Amino acid sequence: MTHVIQLDLMILVPAAFALLCVALRHSSPSSPRWIALAAIVVQIGLFLSLVPDGVMRGARLTGAVRKARKSADTVVVYLHFGVERAGCPSSMQTSIVSSLIGAGADIVVGSHAHQLQGAGRSGKALVDYGLGNFVWYSRMSVASITTGVLKVSVTGRRINSYSLVPATISGGSPVPLGGAKRAKAIAAWKALRGCTGLQS
Repeated sequence: MTHVIQLDLMILVPAAFALLCVALRHSSPSSPRWIALAAIVVQIGLFLSLVPDGVMRGARLTGAVRKARKSADTVVVYLHFGVERAGCPSSMQTSIVSSLIGAGADIVVGSHAHQLQGAGRSGKALVDYGLGNFVWYSRMSVASITTGVLKVSVTGRRINSYSLVPATISGGSPVPLGGAKRAKAIAAWKALRGCTGLQS
């Protein structure tokens, strides 16, 4: 008998860390199975490419992904990287993401830009370069208060679907959008993919 296990991730990204909320669906509740989810949370910062041991840090990071790949059904990597207030990923971001996918990452999610950046597929992997702010009291710009929750459904290494649950930050906390504002926010998020090299 084949059991289908689906893993749904809700990835919420406050400014400096990720919270992965996991819900499992199993086709046979009478025969439970543990899902091995490797979540690698990494603080890279802006200066990875400027420090002398940047290459060594990259090697340790891809090594951690390779190690996780050996025992995990799904490998999720969260990175705090990129350039503040940049709408498109930097060359450093795209290079790191390419290395992580090559090492076996299934999902790579980042933040640091303080605004949303594009998301999409790179081969079979899912990449979201930046989820922006989540709990944030500064109103630097409209982009800095535009946020959301990345919702991802995976089965093993297969990305079944992904979407953004859009929100805006009001009084420091995210408020989900509805109706026309929700549709407009989702369209704007999808348009951010244009400078990433990712596919839908």
